[in-house]
Amino acid sequence: MRRLGLAGLAVVLGAAPLDAQTIRAGVQGAVMSYAERSEQYEYGGFGFAGFAGARIGPIAVDASAAMATLDPEYAGLEEGVKAMQIDVMAAYYVAPAVAVQVGASGVARVRRRAGI
Repeated sequence: MRRLGLAGLAVVLGAAPLDAQTIRAGVQGAVMSYAERSEQYEYGGFGFAGFAGARIGPIAVDASAAMATLDPEYAGLEEGVKAMQIDVMAAYYVAPAVAVQVGASGVARVRRRAGI
């Protein structure tokens, strides 16, 4: 049993990460604004955002999502909205500081809150 424990310890201590491997995740605060110019609606507010990303070798993938409760900027507007924005990006590194990237960003959902 003691030998098995020593062998396991040697494997753990001798393990090396993959070359150029990075994995990230976290939570952030978010500030958002939303406007409909044709209707003269403007909203602003705060919320939370989460992000995750990974890079293994020359390939990287990142994604983030932010959700906020937006309140009317003008007294004439009675309802607030909840908004969610999603961003995704993929990259292929052709050199250490040069990458070819493709991605998308946009508001995934905006809905009016009842009872405000």
